[in-house]
Amino acid sequence: MKNEFGDYINRNEIEDSYKIFEDYVDPKLKRFVKIMSKDTFQEEYASMIRGKKNTQWGTMEAGLLFHLITTLVRSPKVKELFYNSNFPKFMKPIIYRQMTSGKMMAVELAKNLLLGQELEIAFTF
Repeated sequence: MKNEFGDYINRNEIEDSYKIFEDYVDPKLKRFVKIMSKDTFQEEYASMIRGKKNTQWGTMEAGLLFHLITTLVRSPKVKELFYNSNFPKFMKPIIYRQMTSGKMMAVELAKNLLLGQELEIAFTF
């Protein structure tokens, strides 16, 4: 996102915030891929899901799902949904930031990007 002077605002903020999630999920995802690529996958899978206290498979599955969600949220197609919407042009990056990163990051972007009445309108969302 650029301001009225053409300078980038919070350029890597979204990526920095998602890096925390990716670092958390990475070992689970790597283990999932390693097990899935083995010829003995069926046997390993069966041994992981046996017993009520065994949560290995569930942990890897949750890691995979979380990885897919964070990847999809940041995809260009999701961004297009916001930028091709009927929201006022000045609000599109603010709404996109709120949906992908949360309200506090959207407020910071609005403070850095907007002035006057546009800023007041942004704070009503």
